[in-house]
Amino acid sequence: MSNNNENSKANNTDSAVSALISSISNTVNNEKISAIINVTNVMADAIFIVNADGVFESVNPVAARFFNVTSDSLIGKKWQDCLQEQYRDDYKYMFESWKNNYQTPLNHGPKEVKIRKNNGNCLDVELSISCLPESVVASTPLFICIMHDISKHVKKYKVLENVAKLDHLTGIANRCTLEKTITWIQIVSA
Repeated sequence: MSNNNENSKANNTDSAVSALISSISNTVNNEKISAIINVTNVMADAIFIVNADGVFESVNPVAARFFNVTSDSLIGKKWQDCLQEQYRDDYKYMFESWKNNYQTPLNHGPKEVKIRKNNGNCLDVELSISCLPESVVASTPLFICIMHDISKHVKKYKVLENVAKLDHLTGIANRCTLEKTITWIQIVSA
């Protein structure tokens, strides 16, 4: 009988110690995550944090302006739904693939994508996604996403591209554009 009592006490003590360690670990990790969120909230870049399911956990004020909503209205929603349709499947697939092989940290980008704003308009952004270190998040994977507005650069690029394709005096396609078009027609018709 005394061995059973001693084993029971030892098991209870082990359980209590495990619970205490887990509680301390969660508190430390929650403090680290809170510190990261506090830092992102004062940064000039658009930053949001999502979980492994792609659900918004935190959105800083700059990112909320990119989406044209309040930060709180995004929390709990899937971030991929804010992407223009042509990009959604790629990111959904990326997160699903990562969930099947979570030992490999997810670091992606920067990549040019379009996000849908709340008013229906699209915004050209450069998006980078990185997995937060396990020492910070413990058992719950979180990803920090950083966006930069590149819409002005995209507009300027399109203007420059048109200028490069057209003869500035006549306004018709220049020789380079003509040669590329002929080459493309030859490839397609072959």
